[in-house]
Amino acid sequence: MVDRYHVISRRDVVLMNKNDMTALGLPENNQVTVKNTTGMMIGQKAVAYPIKEGNIMMYYPESNILVPRNSDPQSKMPSFKSIEVILEKE
Repeated sequence: MVDRYHVISRRDVVLMNKNDMTALGLPENNQVTVKNTTGMMIGQKAVAYPIKEGNIMMYYPESNILVPRNSDPQSKMPSFKSIEVILEKE
């Protein structure tokens, strides 16, 4: 798979702003664990990507384990776009 910024050939990646990676002391392609109260994803690769600082992106449906099962009362949809997670270096 090719995108307009990188050649990404795998889906077990966490796309992050380069400044965030530097602040966390996280080198490119370093493995991280991504977790929250609903689940955990181990062995993800940190990849620099032009995304707003303080945010990450991950592929769907691989990251579904991180999506809370409760829904918005009005739309009846889960909150796919604003999920708080914790990154830990492996």
